[in-house]
Amino acid sequence: MKTKSLRLLVLPLMFGFTGCDGGTFIACISNETKTGFTKEYHSFDGTCTYKREFAKAQTISVDIKSTDGTLAFTIKDTNNDKEIYSGNFDKDTEITAFTVNADASKYEFKFVGTKHSGHFKVSYADKN
Repeated sequence: MKTKSLRLLVLPLMFGFTGCDGGTFIACISNETKTGFTKEYHSFDGTCTYKREFAKAQTISVDIKSTDGTLAFTIKDTNNDKEIYSGNFDKDTEITAFTVNADASKYEFKFVGTKHSGHFKVSYADKN
């Protein structure tokens, strides 16, 4: 009976470290709310994608920190098949916090990490 209980505890913990969409996160702290999402991690390899639909125009605030490796980030308007932002980040990238304006539409936020250490934070609010 103790063996079964142990397996049930270990299995959920393993999923917390596997990441999303094929990406692998090690030592990851993740948070997702109705106004954004964050991931802070020791290492990230692979792809992580978030999809959001905005009924109103939004101001999207992005903060990316790199201490090692590289992180490619894109925001794509999937209704119009158009990228509204694309950039690559590493430890030498000077500008890591910025805003992007988005119209009401469906969006895909895509992160591709290569031995990346650091974090990404994305929040959005109705555009004034």
